[in-house]
Amino acid sequence: YEAGRRILDERGSLARAVVCAVHVAAENFDDPSAYGLTRDDVQEILLPAARTAVDERLHFERVPSLADADPACKQRLFAEACTGITDALAMIREWAICRTCDAHATTRTTDGQPVCSNTGH
Repeated sequence: YEAGRRILDERGSLARAVVCAVHVAAENFDDPSAYGLTRDDVQEILLPAARTAVDERLHFERVPSLADADPACKQRLFAEACTGITDALAMIREWAICRTCDAHATTRTTDGQPVCSNTGH
């Protein structure tokens, strides 16, 4: 997230900082194909997660819009976006691992749990 923080510090643009953080996180994500995804798919998951985290923090801080956020508030918003990105990456990994043996999940149970192709998992 350092590249995004650097953009925020240098330019003051939270939007650019978040997009940069999402891009770098997606590029550094292990192996998206192991989860049935492309790097673009990963970005499409991470960006809304980051935006939601920022929107929730804006509401919590009672700031009407990003234009009204001071530099310290933008730092907190960026930290929240990074947390949203990290959480989304963890969810991607969790979705794709068999609940029983940690193998690559190929399907889900009726209650939504990921399972591999081994019978009985």
